[in-house]
Amino acid sequence: MNRAQIGLLVFFLVSCCYAADESWRMEDAAPFSGSFLLDMPSSNGKATVSIDTFKTVKSFNFLLQPADSGNKFAVAFLSKEDGYRRAFALRGKYSFRFNILERGNFVLANESTLALGILDGAYLMEMGDSRFKFAQMLFGLRDGFTAKVSAENSRFGVRMGADVSAARLSDNYGNETVWDSLSARYGIFAESRLAKNVLFQVNADEWRKKYNPDKYFFVEKWASETRVSAETTFSLNNRVDLVPLFGYRRFDLERNERPDLERLEYGGRLILKVGSSSDKKLFLNGIYAPWRHKSGYENLISAGVESSGLSAEVFRRQTEDSYSTFEITERIIGARLAWKFGNAGRKDLDSYGKTVKEKYDFYRDNGIKDNSSLTRIQQAERLDTIRKVTEYAGNNFRYFSASNNGWGFRNADEAYNLRGGDCDEQSCTTVSMDRLNGYKAYNLNYYDLSQWRGHGVELVQDKTNGQWFLSEYGTMFKVNVSPDASLETIAREAVVQNHQDLSLVISDPTRAYYEVIDCSIPGIYQEVTNFINIGSMSMQRHRPNVEYGAELFIGRNFLFGD
Repeated sequence: MNRAQIGLLVFFLVSCCYAADESWRMEDAAPFSGSFLLDMPSSNGKATVSIDTFKTVKSFNFLLQPADSGNKFAVAFLSKEDGYRRAFALRGKYSFRFNILERGNFVLANESTLALGILDGAYLMEMGDSRFKFAQMLFGLRDGFTAKVSAENSRFGVRMGADVSAARLSDNYGNETVWDSLSARYGIFAESRLAKNVLFQVNADEWRKKYNPDKYFFVEKWASETRVSAETTFSLNNRVDLVPLFGYRRFDLERNERPDLERLEYGGRLILKVGSSSDKKLFLNGIYAPWRHKSGYENLISAGVESSGLSAEVFRRQTEDSYSTFEITERIIGARLAWKFGNAGRKDLDSYGKTVKEKYDFYRDNGIKDNSSLTRIQQAERLDTIRKVTEYAGNNFRYFSASNNGWGFRNADEAYNLRGGDCDEQSCTTVSMDRLNGYKAYNLNYYDLSQWRGHGVELVQDKTNGQWFLSEYGTMFKVNVSPDASLETIAREAVVQNHQDLSLVISDPTRAYYEVIDCSIPGIYQEVTNFINIGSMSMQRHRPNVEYGAELFIGRNFLFGD
């Protein structure tokens, strides 16, 4: 075999991470899923290749860091299709680190990063057809400072930084350059040898980020993330280290009146050094992490061996979601095998198993995975926001013609159990689920008698800020109207502003009508009672009132991440 063949073989044999649930069903049912890592350190520097392959996501990332240099180069490619959005992205990144000031035990350093990328995205309808297509040229700039003071047995430092990203949007409606997001980060770190065989370490970081509200509809005014970790290493002898640890994490992105994640972490690891030079280590990790934002917990246990070359690890992760009327249990088992695996240091719970895909998601819990054992009421409780309900419906409901040759009507439970129906049946089902969560929601039907056609959609108000939306087949459209306007006015504006991007485009507004109707009435599509004529309106096309935020399509931190 030549060197290229050997290298390729090594890459696929020793650089993999695999995870499955305990019934041995891959989460995405992909023929070959997992994460693959090749880390190549040398005297000349370091090169890292990572590949993630899942049913919905394919990614490639290459990082080059020359030795004795503050330069880093990285390129990344991403292909993603999750049922309602599709994206292809390419990104290049250059980072440069240098010391601003060195005086005795004090060092002040700066790292600047420039990132450029392209994104080709589209919203999808049923059967994978493209709904809206667009392209974005991405620009990003990040800068950060680190100040560190070192002593014989300790060190202390602070870090802070900020970044901004923008995009040049191009679609069938023209071009525009708008800001996408901006953020600030700050934190502290410390390390101290409390005794000859006792080492204490602590890290704390706070992240604050603001997203363009015209491109992201459901985020907090300032998203935030807090991470705190502390551990103490007790070297019991030359062969055994005992490391208890504590952690806290809070993440708040979606505007839904509670954090997306808040948990404590308790645990530790045991490290056994073997071999004459102690270059081989056996390790055992255990973490218990109760949630504070809801009932439930996560726990993790892993064991493995690491050496200067080949390293391996097996793990089991369990998640228990406890709701008022039911529980959801998830158990993941997996294995890692890699060259230059790294050290046996603490890993975040989120870095194990299939959750690696979360780095390609925007919202932590996207709510789109179905659970057939749940009733409609239980499903609504799990989903809990209008965004999750819409995405769930778009990914799990299918179009079925109404019964009785189109003259029948399936109620909410019938459509939910079938996982679909015609337009007004799907709309009434999501209306019922959103109402269970305390939202104002209505079924909105409109008709174009010149075509002798009608269409039903959901009209719903975000209870956190009063914004009205129109929901259709997994996509939400913003309605630019006063929250205090009459229901009749809100319904008309929803149709007028968005009909050109819905399944029924009005061709003659003088013969177009609309009404807000009660989903409890059988055959509502035919039993129209309160026709309201739309009247005159502009027929000029405009950019759809949907979300175009780049991170919605490619995941958080794709632009700057390694």
